[in-house]
Amino acid sequence: ASSVHYTPALMGKTLRRYLLREIGGAFLAGVAVLSSILFLLKVVGLLDAIFARGVPAVLVLRLLAGILPSFLEATLPMALLLGTILAFARLAADGETIAMRAAGLGLRSVLGPMAWFSVLAAVATLFLSMTARPWGHLVLARTTFEIARTRAGAALKPRFFNTDFDRMVVWVDRIDPSTGALEGVLLSDAHGEGTTVFARHGRVGADEESGDLFLHL
Repeated sequence: ASSVHYTPALMGKTLRRYLLREIGGAFLAGVAVLSSILFLLKVVGLLDAIFARGVPAVLVLRLLAGILPSFLEATLPMALLLGTILAFARLAADGETIAMRAAGLGLRSVLGPMAWFSVLAAVATLFLSMTARPWGHLVLARTTFEIARTRAGAALKPRFFNTDFDRMVVWVDRIDPSTGALEGVLLSDAHGEGTTVFARHGRVGADEESGDLFLHL
């Protein structure tokens, strides 16, 4: 009969794989949970306004894709911390840290997997910060402009004082969901001496070259 002798080198290799599985599982779960929380807190009100005004699903998906990189940039380091704490807390609770020290495995065997995992998380976060996030901001700006251009209801709320414009307040009685036509418009412009305009009808237009929106009354 043959027997297997577990040397410190073999046990260290097994320990590294075990730690990577423990940290990796908690890390992925943390990314999913934390990203979902931030995602819902950020877009729940926006999605309600968008779906209520009939914005195409393609534009909604593009909007969500533009927001996601900024969330992942924040959640990756938090998920790494969470995965590390959970993994070592489980090792300590099961008495496995005492078993490792009794087997001759020191702190170096534990820090190796942690260092590799931290480097991978840092590289992924750097990529998100330098590449994915600027791309997301560009997609978000273009998609927001497209939504406001195609659906006035996405930029204006009926029977509500809309103050998202520079030193202007806009009130709209009704917005036609199919055409985006505005009915019963009040515009208060605080530029210069200040002007208040009343109009029976209106529409939101856009200049694609400059990216500016305008209100035609």
